[in-house]
Amino acid sequence: DATDLAWAVELDGGPWSLVANLPYNVATPLVADILDGVPFVRHMLVMVQREVAERFVAQPRTSAYGAVSVKVSYWSHARIVADVPATVFLPKPNVASALVEFHRRDEPAVSDVEPQELFSLVRTGFAQRRKMLRRSLAGLVSSEQFERAGVSSDCRPEELDVAAWGRLCRKVTS
Repeated sequence: DATDLAWAVELDGGPWSLVANLPYNVATPLVADILDGVPFVRHMLVMVQREVAERFVAQPRTSAYGAVSVKVSYWSHARIVADVPATVFLPKPNVASALVEFHRRDEPAVSDVEPQELFSLVRTGFAQRRKMLRRSLAGLVSSEQFERAGVSSDCRPEELDVAAWGRLCRKVTS
């Protein structure tokens, strides 16, 4: 099970770098789990399907931006360092790949919020990404909390950067 991080416990003490060619079906959960739970992995260089790479590094207000983009931004600085065309593989796959480099932040991008609470709010918001936040977060966030966080309830989840998600989470959990 590639997403079982039991191996990482034995490596504690780092800092460590992880270099891998990750299959599509485990790339996102594995990278997310390492960012969440293996803080001594300070640097990663992974080859993934180009579409996944774009989601990892996506910025707000882009179609690739989603919950995983917020998580990556919370824990690290990430960038695509190289494209890997399908022609370099034998047999040639039907997809392009990319190398993504992650450098873990010394401190998360948003302070004084619990990551689990933040990511739960983000996942809920992105579960209905085409809806405005007042709809997708109904029952979780009041209009007063939106206002105090400086976040418009008319926004869609992909419009908020990690700092705005953090402000909103602070108001919901305080």
